[in-house]
Amino acid sequence: VNHSSKKSSGNEFQIELCRNWHWMWSLYYYNFKHFGLLAAYKITLYKFISSFMKMLIALILLKKKKYLIYKYRLSGLINAYKGKKSWLRP
Repeated sequence: VNHSSKKSSGNEFQIELCRNWHWMWSLYYYNFKHFGLLAAYKITLYKFISSFMKMLIALILLKKKKYLIYKYRLSGLINAYKGKKSWLRP
């Protein structure tokens, strides 16, 4: 059996963007739910700053795919910080 991952959904890059968005949203949500607000911010603050800086670097270097990945990561965290439910779908 030959398994072709992510082939049934069509656009592989859209799946990658969605995965990154949900990864960051879920990271915050899990820590908020189990450890509280301050712990969730403490754990995700480094990832927020890192994603922001990497997004800027990708923008400067004109790396569109990397830029979009970090943009979606930031978007996932910002939506989690605002208390929005997980909504992004491919």
